[in-house]
Amino acid sequence: IAPQGSATYTGVFSTQYLLTRTVAPAGAGTINVSVPSGDGYYEANTQVTLTAQANSGFTFAGWSGDLTGTTNPQTITMNGPKTVTANFTSGTPFT
Repeated sequence: IAPQGSATYTGVFSTQYLLTRTVAPAGAGTINVSVPSGDGYYEANTQVTLTAQANSGFTFAGWSGDLTGTTNPQTITMNGPKTVTANFTSGTPFT
């Protein structure tokens, strides 16, 4: 059905940035996010908390890429494309 008279259409656009997450070595653990994204893209300025979870036999060693340090979990602000790696070592931590 065609609209009667004139019609006005409004487009709403937003800036989104890709968050690429990797684990090193592969299979050593996972990175969980506080704000799930099916395709890895987040609205500009979204704060995403990343939590590294080690698999059995591995220990979280620290972040690299656009996050650094050993704080876990850690929050990143999506103000541009981001790449984050969770690094793990084999073995369990000493207590």
